[in-house]
Amino acid sequence: MTKLSYLEQGRNLLRSIRNQRRWCMSHQKGYLETDFARRELNNLDGALSTITSSEQMRRYLERKETVIRLLMPGKNVKNHNKLRELLEINL
Repeated sequence: MTKLSYLEQGRNLLRSIRNQRRWCMSHQKGYLETDFARRELNNLDGALSTITSSEQMRRYLERKETVIRLLMPGKNVKNHNKLRELLEINL
């Protein structure tokens, strides 16, 4: 996997998580506290706008792995697998 494709896949994953959690919050389907989820979604939006390299994306995913896993719906196995794959890849 190239560095550019790693960055793009990481962005796609974070956007997918953001969109799913926002949908859950707007339809009262979320299991997380709204304040926590809203704060972390704002942090995620900020990260999406500032991350410009694959190294930054990797460090962000490693640092925020537990929060990202909490934001993901448990039934979405595809995103869980994608996160695991991105964390295991050596750049």
